[in-house]
Formats: sequence, C-alpha cells, structure tokens
Amino acid sequence: MGAFGAQFRESTGVAKGLSLVAVGLGFLMMIVNNGSGGYTVLRWITPMTWHRLTQPLAGNHGWFLLFFMVIISIPAVAAFKLSKSRDIGAGIIPSRLGPAEAKPGLKSPLTLAWRLYKRSFLGWFIGVGAFGAGIGSIANRGE
Repeated sequence: MGAFGAQFRESTGVAKGLSLVAVGLGFLMMIVNNGSGGYTVLRWITPMTWHRLTQPLAGNHGWFLLFFMVIISIPAVAAFKLSKSRDIGAGIIPSRLGPAEAKPGLKSPLTLAWRLYKRSFLGWFIGVGAFGAGIGSIANRGE
C-alpha cells in the first residue's frame, strides 16, 4: 500500500497516510469479525484474520496462502503500472504552487502549525473515533 500511495505525490505523506488507513481498516474489520463470532466474510478480506484460515498448527490449509498472495499483489501491480506512467521524482497528482506571501492570519506559529497539521489531526481524530465506536458497539454492556 505504501508503494501504491507513493505514486500520487512527490512527498511521502500520501504513502504513509494510505498505509495507515489500510492498517486501520484492517484492524477495524478484524474487530467487527471477532465481535461477530469470527466466521464472517470479513475474515477473507483483512490480513489480521488470515491466520485463522490457514490454521498452521491444526489443519495446515496452506493453499489459502495463494489467495493471500493474489490479494497482496493487487496494490503492488497497480503501483508498478502507475510508476511507468509518471516522471521520476514527480507524482501523478501535480504539486500546487502556493502564494508568494502568507496571509495575515498565518503570521503566528500556532496558526501555521494548525494549517500544517490539521489534516493529520482530523484523520487521527476520525480514526480513533471510529475505533472507539467499533469497540463500543461490540462491548458487553453488563446486562
């Protein structure tokens, strides 16, 4: 997923963000799968539950690894295809040029920090909120 995300921009931020989103969604799907008994269709989608399908110490169903290799190769092949259609050192999405001078509201360090990190903050806020909602929805209420 990191190699796939690295094709879009010049910086590594998109690659890191896409990888974190993929891992977060994987954990969320694992939590939902485990909360539903562990035998939902989500066990085929998230890598965090693939060990249940292979059963390395019980059933030794190694042929499931072929399915996993196909799923894993999809973003790798897509990253390779995208890398052939872009310039070296540039991303598919071109960088935006900003204004030459900052707005008056960006003169303090706090406003600059908010402008630089608000997407990351909001992403983490939404991710932690979704994680908390997932855990809260399957938690035993003591009834």
